[in-house]
Amino acid sequence: MSLLLFGFIAGARYNVGVDHLSYLSEYLRIQHTGHPTKETFESGFLFITNAFANSGFHFFFYFAFLAILQIGFIYYALRDRKYLLPYIGLLIMLGPYFLNWMNGIRQCIVMCFFVFLVEFIVKKKFWYYAAGILLATTMHRSALILLPVYFIFFKDYKLENNKILLLILLLCIIIGSTPTWLHIMTNLDGLLAFLGYDRYSQEIGRMVSEGLRDTAWGPSRIGLLVIDIAIIWFYPGMRDYYKDDKYLPIYFLLFLIGTYLYNLFVNTSHIFIRPIGYFTIFKLPLTAYLLYYLYSIRNNIAFWVLCIVAYTHIYFMVYKATIIHNVANETSIYKFFFDHTDALNSLLL
Repeated sequence: MSLLLFGFIAGARYNVGVDHLSYLSEYLRIQHTGHPTKETFESGFLFITNAFANSGFHFFFYFAFLAILQIGFIYYALRDRKYLLPYIGLLIMLGPYFLNWMNGIRQCIVMCFFVFLVEFIVKKKFWYYAAGILLATTMHRSALILLPVYFIFFKDYKLENNKILLLILLLCIIIGSTPTWLHIMTNLDGLLAFLGYDRYSQEIGRMVSEGLRDTAWGPSRIGLLVIDIAIIWFYPGMRDYYKDDKYLPIYFLLFLIGTYLYNLFVNTSHIFIRPIGYFTIFKLPLTAYLLYYLYSIRNNIAFWVLCIVAYTHIYFMVYKATIIHNVANETSIYKFFFDHTDALNSLLL
């Protein structure tokens, strides 16, 4: 029922997520012409899109199916840890995840699939893992960067000195606020094109010439950082509490990689932030681990403070969109497609 409800909410939306209208236009084009606008889409994505479009399904069912894939992989990955699911469900809807998943849909499906593929890292089944990564490339080519991740875990990383880990995070934030990274970016456009980010690679030259963007330290970003700090700070206790959980150390290392890289590149461009999403996605299960841990040890103050921080992100986003931007065109505000029939008709034309 959770998956179906999530699918309904995602399927019934209109212009929620920056890329939604481009996906919608592509789907409607295939329905009416039988051909996509470009032939470079990955085969898996085209197969799913053509199957729904050529069968005459309303786009509601198409987007609902894609969303069910996203949440389905997360829920299936945690099927043996159901005590985390109540926290996970709320985090998906009230944290940053829903809006992220509704944007860059193909890559977000791969991100969620990667959470499931960690199972083969734990069980040391490389060929299953490799097959999963190759399958994921049919949805988004950038999944190839995940193939070497398997070999990171030949060694057990204790990572219990939370003060050093927090110091590294601070250094990443400081370095990420300077133009250090601009000098290496001009050499990355070829790699980005190979990984499926070719339409964004042209932004590198603009970014180098215009300089870094300045990501504001507003409530949303501060709240996300507070959760990062809390996960790192409480991790030694979490590792002892979940001592039989073989997934937690892997999730934590991948989360660290994502958190450090995000803060290094946060002031560059979304073309660099998007691939980092393969690692920052592990903040989702780790936040659930953290909240369950704090509740279990009766650390009520930390539990309720972090609940407030974790479950108010979407409200800040909606407030910002309502106050600052045009609500009708704001992709952070939820809208039903059946309230925008005129706009849909214009897409058909």
